[in-house]
Amino acid sequence: MLIYALILRPILTYASPVWAHCTPTTMDILESSQSSILRTIVKAHWYMRTADIRNSLNFPTLKQFIKKIAKNFYNKIDISTNRTIQTIEKYTPINNNQLLHTPREILLD
Repeated sequence: MLIYALILRPILTYASPVWAHCTPTTMDILESSQSSILRTIVKAHWYMRTADIRNSLNFPTLKQFIKKIAKNFYNKIDISTNRTIQTIEKYTPINNNQLLHTPREILLD
C-alpha cells in the first residue's frame, strides 16, 4: 500500500487541480485504474466489491482525493505572497451548464 500511496497515486493525480473537471468518462477510467491497482495489491477475489476494498484500506475515491488536492492548491494560490501569482486575475467559478468549464469548478461539485 505504501508503494501505491507514494508512487502510483501521485502519477495518477499529476497536475490534477488543472484537469480535475474532466469528463465523467475520463474520471471513470482513472477510478477503474485505481480499483485495478488496489485489487492487485490486496489480491482481492472477483466477488469483492471495490468500495469495500477501498473502505477497508481507508482510501478515498480518486475523485474525492483529487477534489481535496484541488482545494488545497487553490487555497494556497489565493494566499500566496508571490508577486507573479498575485497579478493573475482571481475568479470565482459559476455553476452553470456551459460547455466551457474552468478548473476551479471542481470545488463546486
